[in-house]
Amino acid sequence: LAIRDTLASREPGNAEWQRDLSISYERLGDVEVAAGDLAAARQRFEASLAIAETLASREPGNAQWQRDLSVSHNRLGDVEEAAGDLATARQRFEAGLAIAEALASREPGNAQWQRDLFISNGKLGQLAQAAGDSAGALTRFRQAEALIATLASKWPDHPGFARDLEWMRQALAGLDTPG
Repeated sequence: LAIRDTLASREPGNAEWQRDLSISYERLGDVEVAAGDLAAARQRFEASLAIAETLASREPGNAQWQRDLSVSHNRLGDVEEAAGDLATARQRFEAGLAIAEALASREPGNAQWQRDLFISNGKLGQLAQAAGDSAGALTRFRQAEALIATLASKWPDHPGFARDLEWMRQALAGLDTPG
């Protein structure tokens, strides 16, 4: 982080160095989450988000900067969910979903963008389920299942897609199980 911060400070216009700094904040945020320090994780992810927002606003057509912004929103949503702030988590996940939808609509054949849509819908489904909104969870989980089923059928040997599809089917089955 210190090295990347120095480089990014020397050349604030260097987008790659700024992105590297953002990734360092994100990785340290992951460490803070693993250590159970949600406040520190939030600070790291917010620093990452600020850089991602700057890069995305400078180059709105740059899909990588837009995806980084979506991921930053999702990471903060995860922290807010873990902290019990479901309303803020939902706002973060919806912001991430909006970006994922825009990317997927611009390039519908891109498997990464489609998987990002799956992840965002899955996160919103889990959040709805945690809030006791079974109907909302079911809607999101079905959307997520359709997305990942398409990817799994296109790439049947991809272990990640098969794993994601199984996870989603288990989540759907859990909604059908009483109490």
